[in-house]
Amino acid sequence: MITPKIGIAVFALLTIITFPFKLIFYNSDIASSVIPGWHTTIFPPYFVAGLIVSFFVFINFIGYCIISKRKTDISLKLFLLHLVLILPAIFITDLIEPIEHKTNLALIISIAAILLFIASQVSFGIMVFKKGFR
Repeated sequence: MITPKIGIAVFALLTIITFPFKLIFYNSDIASSVIPGWHTTIFPPYFVAGLIVSFFVFINFIGYCIISKRKTDISLKLFLLHLVLILPAIFITDLIEPIEHKTNLALIISIAAILLFIASQVSFGIMVFKKGFR
């Protein structure tokens, strides 16, 4: 059993990470009309798919916020099921991008590696701090 606050933190972090990446990296791929007096905007399918996945991650975050007000603990299996089902959707929408955006994939991987390194250093520091004062 885990507390709902862990679920809130995980899905809030996923929302914070996925949504800006979808907007920053794919924002220049919106096609606009060049005909004078005629305005159309076309969103590519991978942009829309990324925003849909970001929306579902946000829905999970809101769900865990609601659960945290009603329950004090959540089944670990249920939490891992939510996480395992949402992570492939995030990675698949990142892989359906066109060929010219593969440099963005390398940038995403390097930023994710840096974030994981920082998170591991913070968690290691917390662990050392807690163990050192016992």
